[in-house]
Amino acid sequence: MYDKDRPILSIPTSPTERVLNVLSSMILFVTYAYIIFMWGELPDKIPTHFNGAGEVDGWGSKWSVLPLPIIGTIIFMVFIPLRKYPHRYNYPVEVTLENAERLYSTSKMVLSVLTTIISVLFLLISYEIIQVALGYKGIGNWLLPVTLLSIFGTVFFFLFRTIKLK
Repeated sequence: MYDKDRPILSIPTSPTERVLNVLSSMILFVTYAYIIFMWGELPDKIPTHFNGAGEVDGWGSKWSVLPLPIIGTIIFMVFIPLRKYPHRYNYPVEVTLENAERLYSTSKMVLSVLTTIISVLFLLISYEIIQVALGYKGIGNWLLPVTLLSIFGTVFFFLFRTIKLK
């Protein structure tokens, strides 16, 4: 079957994808659990934003910590059904019957990897917010470079891998 001149293939979920998907959901659960566990300890005013040096430059109510795991959950829930339609994605190479399975498998994997990375980052940011709110030293200024490197590094790795698969 074809969609817009692309083959529609049923690509099974790989064991690595399964592990990453379970890991992502567990990390999201840990994030919620950590926030719930620490909720009573949090002051009414907590950090909501950090500059590039890792210093607090924005404050808000303690409810401000909740959007992170909620956004992570939304991303997780959106990426799950997206994995079923890799024939609809944009690719930097032409999709043919010969390369479709490899391209689709790679694109499904990048969604699983990115979901895991985002889950980890949201856990770290939630941890940072809570630790700083409680007066402890936070993670520091390495979080922004690690965030950028992990997300863009993943995207570029899979982009080059996709181009190589053509």
